[in-house]
Amino acid sequence: MGTLNKFAPVEGAVYKDVVLDNTPEGIGTTPIAYAIEVDNSDNTAKSVLHVWDKATSAPAFGTDEPDWIYTIPAGERGVLPFPVNGLLGDQFTAIMWVAVTTGANVNVAPTNTVKGTVWTDGT
Repeated sequence: MGTLNKFAPVEGAVYKDVVLDNTPEGIGTTPIAYAIEVDNSDNTAKSVLHVWDKATSAPAFGTDEPDWIYTIPAGERGVLPFPVNGLLGDQFTAIMWVAVTTGANVNVAPTNTVKGTVWTDGT
């Protein structure tokens, strides 16, 4: 798998590299999210990125509906920007949680590793 592009979406943005699977990972507390870059190049099936803005505990599939869902085609990379009013950046009100599954309504991890880079303001 190649290296993900480290495109700074806005000046001062910081990134966190993550390995994505079906276990939600918390990214900062009330961050301003700019973008998530997802590398699904090692999989022969699509992967689905789930993003939640949720306080306290990790979201539960089937109980907590994601705030964003983004499909990454098999063998591809994708970037999910967070635009608000035509500007890049969305202020989360709680913890930003991210996970990847094989479908929008299933809690099954992709067969192979899915790498991600999450761009925020660092909070």
